[in-house]
Amino acid sequence: MKQNKSKKITVQKLAQIMTDGFAQIRKESADGFAQIRKESADGFALAKKDNEDLAATMADGFVRAKKDNEDLAVMVQQGFEEARCENEKRFAKLEQGQAKLEQGQAKLEQGQEDIKLHLSNFAYKIDFIDLQKRVQKVEDIVLRKKG
Repeated sequence: MKQNKSKKITVQKLAQIMTDGFAQIRKESADGFAQIRKESADGFALAKKDNEDLAATMADGFVRAKKDNEDLAVMVQQGFEEARCENEKRFAKLEQGQAKLEQGQAKLEQGQEDIKLHLSNFAYKIDFIDLQKRVQKVEDIVLRKKG
């Protein structure tokens, strides 16, 4: 945003700009969390479907193979190992996304604190300047009465 140096900004305008900025941050955060929730739900739905598909494949294999208990145990173990590996990959991706969101939230919180600190200092400066002007007026009046 390009600012004109001769244009003064009011506290109300600054507050509105900050309110709009925070609203945008809240919206982006909400959108990000909604995306994570959607991806989580999609991931779990996909994992459930994969598990259901795996169970169906295993049932068909049992009927066709008619193998002994040892062969069956090996097939079951392989199926669970595959599902575990796939789920671990999905969970790792979800955890990475959550970690990125947490880092982003921490940065937003720090930025918000920085803005609050800046605004509190800004208000004190305005009060100080106002008081200086008032004291100068009083001094001018007193000096005129003396002189």
